[in-house]
Amino acid sequence: MGRKRKKLIEKSTSIIFRIDNETLFKLCDILQIKYDENAEILDDSTKNALNVEIKKIVHEFVK
Repeated sequence: MGRKRKKLIEKSTSIIFRIDNETLFKLCDILQIKYDENAEILDDSTKNALNVEIKKIVHEFVK
């Protein structure tokens, strides 16, 4: 038995890809997202802001 499963179109999928930091920093500059290029790692707030903006770009692209 169990519950009825959603159709795949109704779900979301995580996509992970690797990008070099030079390109990432250029994207941050274009999108006016603050970052510390001297830090050892990219902080979570910067990553979250990038995720939001990349989602917007993809949504606009497929319209």
